[in-house]
Amino acid sequence: YLDTGASNHMCREESFFNELIKVKAGFVSFGDDSKVAVKGHGTIKHMQKDGRVGEIRNVYYVPELKSNILSMGQMMEKGNSVLMKDRVLYLKDKHDRLIARVEMKKNRMYKLELNILQNKCLKLDVKDEAMMWHFRFGHLNFGGLAELSRKELVLGLRGVEFDKKFCEACVLGKHSRTSFPSSSKYKEKEQLGLIHTDLCGPISPASFSGKKYFISFIDDFSRKTWVYFLQEKSKAFEAFKKFKVMVEKETNKQIKALRSDRGGEFTSAEFMEYCEEQGIKRFLTAPYSPQQNGVAERKNRTILDMVRAMLKGKNMPEKFWAEAVQCAIYIQNRCPHSKLDDVTPQEAWSGQKPSIHHFKIFGSLAYGHVPTQLRTKLDDRSKKYILIGYDEKAKAYKLYNPVTGKILVSRDVQVDEESEWNWSNSEKTSRSSNFERESLEIIGRSSDRTNEHSEEDDEPEQLRTRRLQDIYNSTDELHVVCLLTGTEDIKFEKAVLDERWMKAMDEEFKEVMKREFEMTDLGIMGLEVEQNTTGIFVSQKRYAEEILSKAKMLNCNPVSTPMEPGTKLSKNGETERVDASRYRSLIGSLRYLISTRPDLMLSVGIASRFMENPRYSHWKALKRILRYVKEMMSLGLCFTKSDNYRLIGYSDSDWCGDVDDRKSTAGYVFFMGNTAFTWLSKKQPIVALSTCEAEYVAASWSVQHAVWLRNLLSKLEIMKAEKVLIRVDNRSAIELAKNPINHERSKHIDVRFHFIREKVKEGSVELEHVGSKEQVADIFTKPLPATTFQELRKLLGMKEGEI
Repeated sequence: YLDTGASNHMCREESFFNELIKVKAGFVSFGDDSKVAVKGHGTIKHMQKDGRVGEIRNVYYVPELKSNILSMGQMMEKGNSVLMKDRVLYLKDKHDRLIARVEMKKNRMYKLELNILQNKCLKLDVKDEAMMWHFRFGHLNFGGLAELSRKELVLGLRGVEFDKKFCEACVLGKHSRTSFPSSSKYKEKEQLGLIHTDLCGPISPASFSGKKYFISFIDDFSRKTWVYFLQEKSKAFEAFKKFKVMVEKETNKQIKALRSDRGGEFTSAEFMEYCEEQGIKRFLTAPYSPQQNGVAERKNRTILDMVRAMLKGKNMPEKFWAEAVQCAIYIQNRCPHSKLDDVTPQEAWSGQKPSIHHFKIFGSLAYGHVPTQLRTKLDDRSKKYILIGYDEKAKAYKLYNPVTGKILVSRDVQVDEESEWNWSNSEKTSRSSNFERESLEIIGRSSDRTNEHSEEDDEPEQLRTRRLQDIYNSTDELHVVCLLTGTEDIKFEKAVLDERWMKAMDEEFKEVMKREFEMTDLGIMGLEVEQNTTGIFVSQKRYAEEILSKAKMLNCNPVSTPMEPGTKLSKNGETERVDASRYRSLIGSLRYLISTRPDLMLSVGIASRFMENPRYSHWKALKRILRYVKEMMSLGLCFTKSDNYRLIGYSDSDWCGDVDDRKSTAGYVFFMGNTAFTWLSKKQPIVALSTCEAEYVAASWSVQHAVWLRNLLSKLEIMKAEKVLIRVDNRSAIELAKNPINHERSKHIDVRFHFIREKVKEGSVELEHVGSKEQVADIFTKPLPATTFQELRKLLGMKEGEI
């Protein structure tokens, strides 16, 4: 019965429990002051109407009850919701999916009928060696196991008898209605003669790294399978190229033919052209006839059958599907195949009989050894992990750390194959962090452990907070006393002084971000940094090469400047269009490059104005920028020691440089020492009526940035709150800033640009005249002759190569 007054679920039938922990004491009180003894608590599983297995956790075992009770409050505490309407109760989960619909009975009670799943074969009998190997092989059918043993196709199964047995996980994970169509009798006579491929997905939920698809490649000769995980279907072409390089180098042979369906990921112009260039024959299925790609279709089905059974067998969350797929492929390559004569796919491919001595059950509890360098004398010598597969490259196990969420490779491992994890209270929030992690509890114990492989790396576990309910779940007593011990109160200011603490925080943040997004740690903007006693040199040579390779201009003729003097680009007067998508892509790449290349700021900025509808003249200008990048590929910023670290800025502007709207381009740059560290080149929002006005607007922007820099550097205690010196090469603009009286030259200028007058008056900024030859900001306002450009570039603190 569904009861709104009950504080806990209660059941009187011991046989209903899949997991039951006996308790020593405890009572349940009723409204008439009567009490009945609580003899235990545990988990009950039931089959839902949609075929999924549901779980009711933390159920009291009360044998003296007359009826079983489901607590409405306990279900709502788990995020479920209840709606009562027209004598019908609707119970929904936290995703608003219907769990149950219950009609009111004559006694005004709501009685819920459940299809209880009682314990069968999911619990491992350690004495049954055949069942043990069934689990270790990812729930491979007993016929396949018998063939492996009888024909000695692998090392380690000799003498084991395999009779067909019932396995609930296999029924739940593999049950199908009809058999797959029989495959062709034709078989290739050599490696890579024919490759079968198919894409599977999208799969929900996404994997830890955000992948939603996997693509499989099967060699027709050996029937060995490889798998790659993808975030988008469009990445299938990249996966094929990686696969092609790997297998061709391994075998010294070329892929001759590729069989796939007609999915867009396989029939794109790029994919088809590549295969044609490489001499790879394509076999495509007829429309709506996936059976013609039966080998790959059947393989993906087999993979998912095994994955479902492996996850069910150890009650693993579905988000581990990618790790289970990788493990399933590893196992299947060492299983018998109907198209092979007395060999496994791995032996047919490599010529060596594989060993399976190291096989363990996916999802088992594993104890990984902690190296001496990473522990103190009294620390535990091992930590608890979850076994999630094998690493062929390192010949080791892949382990999941439930505390940090990291996956690591380890060789020195003890595996407890009878244990599994309880994921019921997996989403806890630590008081020291806002990130959700998974808290795991062991529910199986055994002394039968093996010692096989060892670990490369490890990380310290972090203290976690636990609710009293969690403490209750892990104790044999219903009455719990929680003792709190005092610790030293370390202030934040003291903690941040420890370099190890800061490093640990950085690493933790990176790992959390990697679990949410597909990303690579590129350092600071992917910069190449060289540091020695002379100074620091920052460049992006490698990225510059990637841009040229992307544009197919690695072998182009270099030029000495990014833009010819006097260049005037326009949106009008030209009809020949170019590929806008490619134009925008290259502009975006160059804008990323200017983080260390102020010499490109103006030219890239001008080219960016035509991204909406680029013409041939704009494309020609873009190619010249790339030719300049080719000439100065290793150019970077060189930060050296200086005797003067005063904050100094340079401000400049051209006049009516844009031929379309006659607006001017302003630029500024700031130094602390000998090298520029912040700069700007931007078209002004107004049409300036004179050079004085254009320079005045540019100086106003410079002052705004100077004030911000001054405040920032003062708060960081890098500099004192002293005047910022800004050098301008227009005397009229300087006088206009110092003279607060409006007259004919300034009365039309927008009020926001007069901000400069206030800062000059209060003394936070000082304007100083500088000659045109020393005006470094000139490089950000207009295309310059080669000699002038190179001189100003040098004044920015830029140089080629190393320090």
